[in-house]
Amino acid sequence: MNKKSALASLATLFMMLMLSASCSNSASSSGLFGPLCDVYVQIAENNEKVSEAYEAANAAYKAKDKSKAQSLGDEANSLAMKTNEKNNALWEDAKKIAADMAGKPVPSECSAASGIKLKDCNITKVNTTQSSAQVFIEATPETLPADGYVPYFFLADNDGNTVLESVGSYSGGKLHFSFIISHSKGADNIKRLAEAAKLIVVCQQEYRQQRLLAEGEVPAAAAVDTNAGEPEQEAAYTGEESTGSSEGELTADGVTFKKGAPLAATLRKAKHITWDYNADFGVCAMVGNVMVVIDEAEDLTDEGKKVTAAITSDIEPGIKFSVDYIKPTAVIRQVEKM
Repeated sequence: MNKKSALASLATLFMMLMLSASCSNSASSSGLFGPLCDVYVQIAENNEKVSEAYEAANAAYKAKDKSKAQSLGDEANSLAMKTNEKNNALWEDAKKIAADMAGKPVPSECSAASGIKLKDCNITKVNTTQSSAQVFIEATPETLPADGYVPYFFLADNDGNTVLESVGSYSGGKLHFSFIISHSKGADNIKRLAEAAKLIVVCQQEYRQQRLLAEGEVPAAAAVDTNAGEPEQEAAYTGEESTGSSEGELTADGVTFKKGAPLAATLRKAKHITWDYNADFGVCAMVGNVMVVIDEAEDLTDEGKKVTAAITSDIEPGIKFSVDYIKPTAVIRQVEKM
């Protein structure tokens, strides 16, 4: 095997295994999502060993010790294949846990300033892959959010400490929330999610208006007072609204966004893109009222990762971003109507 093919083989298998997390400690199973987190931490621990094996082989290659590099590379390849089998078995465990979670109630409450109360709050479904799980939660409000307001949600532990914060949505008389258990935020993130014991809803000013304000398209005087009982008039939005289904294909700004389609090439067709950052989802490209979720770990170039690494808040609307920061090989994984 020549140098180039050896490196290609190492890189290919390494990237396949890094679809899962890389951490070294087990998560607690005491919270609402603990058992599911446990599975992904086990997968992560397995992958860490493979990562170390490939790093050792790569170090030997850089040291020009061809014999040692070949031997360590073969060992890493063998470990990678065995680990993939183990991780697939763990994924089967995750599927069973996910199926049992569907329909289970989620302890919840609303902040006093939110102006709403909830009748019920339940997990609707959990989608899993070998590298991540996405949990979907639905709540029925007794009263509706005020016009121009959207629900944000917090997952908190038993002591009331926030373990995750993200934005939800309202449609069909229901509040919708979702979050991802993913390797992209590392072991600490998974461990903290495992401690989540309740969901807290807070209604804040309309998310789109926050983005417009960040871009300087709305005068500061038009901003909504989030402490007021009723918001002021919402700023007009001139982008084309989406058509189609939220099940994987939506059209906005004359562009059709379909799961599996080339991500960067599709976004380049859009005339107007606003970029948001959400610690739960990653980078979100907003075209009209369509949100395309871009995975930080899988879809971004090194330059793109530098941009997100510099963001300190969990939710950052109107970030400076570019399609050039997206890998040409990336495909559309998730597209939602906002």
